[in-house]
Amino acid sequence: MKNYNKVYLGKGTKVSNLDIISFSIDWDAAEKFAFDYNGRKFLKLEIAKLQQTDNFLRTHTVYASVKEGAEETKGSEETAKPSKKTRKAAISAVNEPVLPF
Repeated sequence: MKNYNKVYLGKGTKVSNLDIISFSIDWDAAEKFAFDYNGRKFLKLEIAKLQQTDNFLRTHTVYASVKEGAEETKGSEETAKPSKKTRKAAISAVNEPVLPF
């Protein structure tokens, strides 16, 4: 079972009569959770409803989930083991003849 720690980054408020949550985050704290994918930067966050509205009438919290034991520093890279499908596709691509057209 994987355990995750929540790093709280901000709070938000539900917009009246709409299914929209307006929120603000601390960019300096959130920036270290940004990651590159296909040359573009992404930031994965989770938004959860608070059990009670806080003193500033905020109804939701924003956080990043981090696996326990994973480094929280920017630029940490994990070596991923290729899946069986990826390995099979690579093997079959090597065994297929190269077609001239």
